[in-house]
Amino acid sequence: LPQKSQQQQRILLLARSAKTHGDEAVRYLQDAKRKIKGSSLDNEEDRLRSIQEGLQDLCDGLISIRKQNGAITGIVTTAVLMNERTNAQIERIVKK
Repeated sequence: LPQKSQQQQRILLLARSAKTHGDEAVRYLQDAKRKIKGSSLDNEEDRLRSIQEGLQDLCDGLISIRKQNGAITGIVTTAVLMNERTNAQIERIVKK
């Protein structure tokens, strides 16, 4: 039972991490969209700088999505391991 509690805590930590990285991705991608769109009043130099900043935000957003996917993978893996352990325990009880 204590191990199951640790696994549940791990799932909760990974879920929090997935949400945090997802929220970061949204922020970065919204910033990228705004910067790449730019303003019609910008001169060419300002426009180029804004596009470069937007591309950097886009890359940061993609990195956050990758981190979010890693946390979600951890959740799924932990859940599967918890389920397998539970199934094995049930099979042992049934065999007795």
